[in-house]
Amino acid sequence: MSVLDRVAEFRRLLESVLETVGLELQANQLAHLARHYSLLVCWNSRINLTAIKDIEGIVERHFGESLFVAKLMQDFEGTLADVGSGAGFPGVPIGVSCPRLDVTLIESNARKAAFLKEVTRSVANIRVFHGRLEDVSRTFDWATIRAVNPDRITRSLRSLADNVAFLVSRRQATHLPDQPLWEWRDPKPLPWGRQRVLLLGKRMEETVPVPRGT
Repeated sequence: MSVLDRVAEFRRLLESVLETVGLELQANQLAHLARHYSLLVCWNSRINLTAIKDIEGIVERHFGESLFVAKLMQDFEGTLADVGSGAGFPGVPIGVSCPRLDVTLIESNARKAAFLKEVTRSVANIRVFHGRLEDVSRTFDWATIRAVNPDRITRSLRSLADNVAFLVSRRQATHLPDQPLWEWRDPKPLPWGRQRVLLLGKRMEETVPVPRGT
């Protein structure tokens, strides 16, 4: 399949995903997502960005899950951090779909950060932070997490964002509500299969124990 044929097939599959999640995009936004896909395929031969090779899997698993979150945030004006952004999911499709949202992609791997900077070169509301989550000094309204073990970073996220959106397996989602630092909503099943969910959480204020006798 030629590059042009591959991009045309990507656009066709993407339209189906957009219809499934109920999201409408402008021509320039579709062009940004097609460019993201083209660069992903090109760079993936040099650095390990995704283990999914087939176009159907990439569109459904990577772009589809990201756009599912974007649908929920399309009218939101605020800040969002995508933790461990890697190949740019879900941060890039969210930023492209929600131009009034200020998106920061956090990535510690230098080569992946370089890829993200190339992908977002012409997207004004997305910036790349090359570093670890612990190195970020500002706070955000939202943080998105995908392909990162949530158990390892949930406490660190308290100093990063007021709200979190985890794209996780159903099994992982059953463990997160046990953590007292966040107030969790019921998991939202993703439209593709039954094993992946979106879990939204709101940061809870920590209570300071009052010493006895006071």
